[in-house]
Amino acid sequence: MRAVRFNSVSKRFIVRQRRTVQETVIGWLRRDSSREEFWALRDLSFNLEAGRTLGVIGRNGAGKSTILKLMCRVLEPTGGTVDVRGRVSALLELGAGFHPDLTGRENVFLNGAFLGLPRKQMRQRFDEIVAFAGLERFIDEPVKHYSSGMYMRLGFAVAVHVDPELLVIDEVLAVGDMPFRQKCFAKLSEFKQAGMTIVFVSHDLTSVGRFCDEVLWVEGGQARMYGPPDAVINAYLAEARHRGDLQVAVASSRLPEVTDTRQMRWGSGDVAIESVTVTDTDGKPVVEVAPGADVWVRIAYTASTTVPAASVGIGIHRADGVFVAGSHSAAAGKTFALPKGTGELLCVLPELPLHAGGFDVSVGIWPREDWRKPLDMWKNVTRFVVTPTEAAQTGMLALQQTWRAAAGDAVANSVAPTAPAVPWSPVPDHIAMGHDEEEYLAEGWFPLENWPPHVRWTAGRAGLYLQNAGTAQLLGIAMCRPHHSGEPVTGHILVDGKNIGDFSLATPDFERYVFPLDGLANTQPLRIDIVVENPMSSPVKGRTRDRRQLGVAVREVWLE
Repeated sequence: MRAVRFNSVSKRFIVRQRRTVQETVIGWLRRDSSREEFWALRDLSFNLEAGRTLGVIGRNGAGKSTILKLMCRVLEPTGGTVDVRGRVSALLELGAGFHPDLTGRENVFLNGAFLGLPRKQMRQRFDEIVAFAGLERFIDEPVKHYSSGMYMRLGFAVAVHVDPELLVIDEVLAVGDMPFRQKCFAKLSEFKQAGMTIVFVSHDLTSVGRFCDEVLWVEGGQARMYGPPDAVINAYLAEARHRGDLQVAVASSRLPEVTDTRQMRWGSGDVAIESVTVTDTDGKPVVEVAPGADVWVRIAYTASTTVPAASVGIGIHRADGVFVAGSHSAAAGKTFALPKGTGELLCVLPELPLHAGGFDVSVGIWPREDWRKPLDMWKNVTRFVVTPTEAAQTGMLALQQTWRAAAGDAVANSVAPTAPAVPWSPVPDHIAMGHDEEEYLAEGWFPLENWPPHVRWTAGRAGLYLQNAGTAQLLGIAMCRPHHSGEPVTGHILVDGKNIGDFSLATPDFERYVFPLDGLANTQPLRIDIVVENPMSSPVKGRTRDRRQLGVAVREVWLE
């Protein structure tokens, strides 16, 4: 069934030049209106079937937002017809539909009234809307005092909790922080599975490629291309490169704005990273690299004092914040003597196994192997773009493959790939599983599971890092034992190698344990280990191929 149909749609705007009163009177006497016509759309046609997700891409001014406003009947076409079926919920721009002098609470009910929902229904959904937006403390404040992020969070929360049949979203998600963006895309994924029709405009081509069923590329108010995400996005990027517009490729995967620069750089300052440059093997700076190419990362630094032995690390994040990989020189058996003065270090990344997208590079320098006392850590210091290829692979990594017929069933027995023990963001004092925790986990963790809530299983021993942001005296852990375990699961909690307490989980329900730190909390990150004495193996013998050694399921860990 068709949800949206544009049939030869055109939209014209009249642009009038700003003039003085005298110029206006003279122009009127001369019958000179001094107006110009601007055609935002010309003869645009496409059909979107119900239950599909459409991404709309194109350069600024191409007509993308006009398309969404026509869908929502905010605008009427100058020519052609727009046919939209079902209840439409839209998030078009920050503050749209909000009255600045009303509180967040009042605006929630006002938006419900705009959408034709009875006040009783909005009361039933109100708590869920506020919780999703995370604005419990501010819901009774006038929205004119809200930040742009708070505006967006409340607007999105209302839009997705009013039972829409068509959800329309403009490029407002870029305003939100990473945890909320991930929550938004998780909600959109639920809607996709439920068969809702979704249309959204975005410059984030990585998200468009992962999330959309089809993509419309708009150029100069006309449909340049409509089809599968990979084909349309690759053609869009190819043209950007052809006209030398590398900023399109870079901006297409940009991170949300960072408002607190302290989150991006920290350290003692004894060594200062002056610049980080991505180059080819000839030393030429590059913005774009091909999948599988050799990449050099050059790190210029200034040392204010002599450092006898320093480790240098590099981290790579995809532009939507997903941690890709990281390592450091000490892991390869190499440290550097840094004399007082300036110098340059080089990291060679051979045959970079990344697929198309934007990637951010983080760099750090610390004494010997003690990354917990950084001299300088600089997150997202530079960026490069991996160009698309015709290779029939998807995802983030370009896998080296060998295919053959197996001579029997494989047995699941692997722990999730271990994140390196070098976080590339300041270490937090609280970790909730499913919220960008990968950087702060050491060895011993299995992949994320969504029961809900989000949890991760430990093996017999699992480590993580937390940092005291104040005067914490306690360590808290919310965990449970396996449901199929026939006996209590017991173990110990270690902080920097010292046993601070024992636990015994008798029931398969989450329990919150709190352990005294006994003066162990300090200004550097703490290494916390969960050690399980009796991990469970093969709970239902003969009925499962899962041979993992399961310890406990952890929901969150915190300092207080």
